[in-house]
Amino acid sequence: MFNNSSIIVGLEVGTTKIVVVVGELPEDGPLSIVGCGQSESRGICKGEIVDRSAVETAVRQAIEIAERESNVEIRSVILAVSGGHVRSFDNRGVVRIEPASREITTEDIHEVIQRASAYNLPTDRQVLHRFRQNFSVDQFSGVENPLGMVGERIEADVHVLHGDSSRIGHAVRLIEGMHLQVEECVVAAHASALGVLSMDQRSAGALVIDIGGGTTDYSVFLNGIQRHAGVLPVGGQHLTNDVALGLGLTQTQAERMKREYGTLLEDASLAGRQVSLSGEYGLNVKLVRLAFLSKILRVRMEEIFQIVRQELTDRGIIDRLCGEVVLTGGSARLVGADQLAHQIFGLPARLGHITENHGVEAILESPEFSTAVGLVKHGAWKLRQEQSTATNRSLLQKIKSYLATFI
Repeated sequence: MFNNSSIIVGLEVGTTKIVVVVGELPEDGPLSIVGCGQSESRGICKGEIVDRSAVETAVRQAIEIAERESNVEIRSVILAVSGGHVRSFDNRGVVRIEPASREITTEDIHEVIQRASAYNLPTDRQVLHRFRQNFSVDQFSGVENPLGMVGERIEADVHVLHGDSSRIGHAVRLIEGMHLQVEECVVAAHASALGVLSMDQRSAGALVIDIGGGTTDYSVFLNGIQRHAGVLPVGGQHLTNDVALGLGLTQTQAERMKREYGTLLEDASLAGRQVSLSGEYGLNVKLVRLAFLSKILRVRMEEIFQIVRQELTDRGIIDRLCGEVVLTGGSARLVGADQLAHQIFGLPARLGHITENHGVEAILESPEFSTAVGLVKHGAWKLRQEQSTATNRSLLQKIKSYLATFI
């Protein structure tokens, strides 16, 4: 089935669910999603491991389901990283061109990006991504690609995402202890954006907000470049907790009410409407006012959006936002989430859909799979880059060998 194809596997260890997505990348052809596995998450709190044994059991279950569905033996994964420990910073690097006024080479570009990334992070922090922003060459700013330009000084702005080394290492060791190789760790916010944004949508600009069970991950693209990403330690579970406390329900009852009757719309028709809930064994019937349920959910979701907005304001990004707001994750399904996001950010807002066109329809239509699908797309892009580089090197060697016959 997978002759002359590469298999790429994305693994998201979330607060409420474990998701494994398997992709197939033929030598000549588009990426296709061929299977997935999902299990209820255990031992995770706010995106971080608190019970190693419980997490390992849940991951094994999801892996086994994915292997059966895709008919693949999974040996390596790309792992999503989330949690409140993920941070970011912007930095600038400078390189003087020697000798002066010569053409800028790829080596110059690589060096200036490395200098921009060489921030004095504490030893307990690990760099996860370096996203190149813009270059400046002498007096010219906003340069997208300085290769071949002539100048005396090149500067680069880089957005760096980093996380707690011990927490990342803890997750990696857990997965590798299951005889799986972790090929790379990718920030969940970045993966979610890749899952729901096409290249054109990234070029147009977008804010992607992934409302997961224990965290909310967000990512900003402007002119096709990732400008910022962040993580909030609050998510869908907090909405459920608010409902449970506000209405005097159990966690199970609160989750059911949120899923079946939850809305973020200020709907006058909800006034006076009630739903009866039976307690355990059918005892202690409780009446729940839907208007109150809606208000509880709206207050918490509005708080999440306002925090994201404030962080983007503090970064000087809010006034540069363009395009649209794209919502993903389980809680993005709440009725009226897109309308509330539109009110808070002043941009068109919609529920995200996975942009990959080939594969299992049930996966591609579910925003809950966007992070894991984004991990697979990230892996596919890197593999194509490596294949292209290898092809170019092979071609160069052939040319050199050919020319050597005339010397």
